[in-house]
Amino acid sequence: MGILLRVVSSVLLLIMVDQSGSIWSPRKLIHDIKEAKCSLHANAYPTNFVLCRMYGGIEKNWTYQLNSAFSPFKLNKNTCFKGNLDPNKEIVFIVHGFLHGCDKRTAQTTKAVYFEARPGIQVIQVCWSAFTHLEDQIGALAWGAYALSLASTKCVGRAVAKFIDHLHTDLGVPWENMSIVGYSLGTIVGAAAGNALPSLHTLIALDPAMGFGILGKRSAKQVIVLHTSFTFGRLLPQGTADFYANMGTQPGCNQSFFNFVVSEHCNHRRSTQLFYESLRNPLAFKSLSVDKKQVAYFSPYTRAKGVFFFSTTPGIDEKGRKIPFSFPPKSPLGKQGGGRRRMVSYRSLGDEEGLEQPFPAEKVL
Repeated sequence: MGILLRVVSSVLLLIMVDQSGSIWSPRKLIHDIKEAKCSLHANAYPTNFVLCRMYGGIEKNWTYQLNSAFSPFKLNKNTCFKGNLDPNKEIVFIVHGFLHGCDKRTAQTTKAVYFEARPGIQVIQVCWSAFTHLEDQIGALAWGAYALSLASTKCVGRAVAKFIDHLHTDLGVPWENMSIVGYSLGTIVGAAAGNALPSLHTLIALDPAMGFGILGKRSAKQVIVLHTSFTFGRLLPQGTADFYANMGTQPGCNQSFFNFVVSEHCNHRRSTQLFYESLRNPLAFKSLSVDKKQVAYFSPYTRAKGVFFFSTTPGIDEKGRKIPFSFPPKSPLGKQGGGRRRMVSYRSLGDEEGLEQPFPAEKVL
């Protein structure tokens, strides 16, 4: 027994001594094990970054595949996205959710609405999941892969963080030019990236999925969280500003016990629809703080801090026609819906609304 213990101790000592002869600390050993695990994942499932820009009203795309994030690498401005990334323009990273993929509706619509609201912005789609087409192949059984996807989010997030860090150090992209928008499980990828970065400007989490405490106030300077479902999403506040729409029960979603999964999925997806409307009109969703002393707007440009609540319409009228999710302001007589909606663009935002002008006036190419 004593001989066996000495052999095991010798092997562990050899493992813990690096090539320079210095002994690793337990923290460094754990770090290197995580790096090795994430390196294997990155090689098996590379993360693709797709730069999307508008030129003369036509969208153009360039792809950069990152399969060596956990080995030393350097970005070259002439080869990264074939030289089409402008470090002086704002960049928003869009991170899709479980079973979605960059070619699916949520990611594509989010990108399209960004270009509709802000044609001069640069969008980078983060294409990360190994299961994007699994649902097409095996239907609802694809949800059995959720645990594997959740387990991979930290590694994917760290790969995204390394890419963003190299955009800053190698290409000179300022930290304030970069933000992340994630939906569902994509919010956990975005949070893992933010946690590994020194100064991510903004993280927008649309109905974040369960993530073992990964998403938090320190994931970015401004962490804006929208809650629309308490089953697929999270109940507790997690950001610097948490907005609760309709207390997790969305009007227009069939809230039936027998259609529980369908209704909760509807609640969950409503977060993206509300976000689209807030992009088009940053003053669409006026919200009230818990103590009813503070007013804020759910918007990607909010500077608010705290927990806020707001209500919405079902998005359709009695005749089944689409209407905005936001309510018109009250009429002078105090009746809801009697006034005219105040439509603004991001360029006209001011301090009086508590919203941040996101970027200097953009030149549309």
